[in-house]
Amino acid sequence: MNPFDDEAGIAKLEARLGVLVGQFRLLAQGMNDLPLYNHDVGVEAVDFLPFGDMGFGVLVTPWFMSAIFLPLDRVPYDARRMGAWSRVPLPAGERTFQLSGDETIGLYWAHSLLSPLSGIACHDTAVERARDELVKILTLPPEPEPARARQASRRTTIFGAPHRRPAPS
Repeated sequence: MNPFDDEAGIAKLEARLGVLVGQFRLLAQGMNDLPLYNHDVGVEAVDFLPFGDMGFGVLVTPWFMSAIFLPLDRVPYDARRMGAWSRVPLPAGERTFQLSGDETIGLYWAHSLLSPLSGIACHDTAVERARDELVKILTLPPEPEPARARQASRRTTIFGAPHRRPAPS
């Protein structure tokens, strides 16, 4: 059964996102004097959606932006597992996710999209960029153009359309 088939699954994801965002807001208080901290960006969970028994979206903080797989049920923190890597097939291709977490959030998988956020002018720009990144990794790449069509296209571009003699009448 899909945990998102009823409102309880959605409520569970919202509660887990509340814990994730709350914990990173606490962490932000202790990092705001570091050079990589962007004071114009806040902490936000952007466009999380159901993905199996997890939520998937982008976590924006003042110092990084990462795609996150957040289990609906808290996975207990285990320092021995921290840093493990996993390749995850997504529509735009495989991405590498690292196991991360803490005692409050539990374990989750993260894929860095941007760090630091020094080129981001404001929080709205960070959220817009997060949405763009999410669309990129969830969009299938375009089908490659057949070789013959590419060849004809190049020939036409260089030499123009072929001239045909009229058929004899």
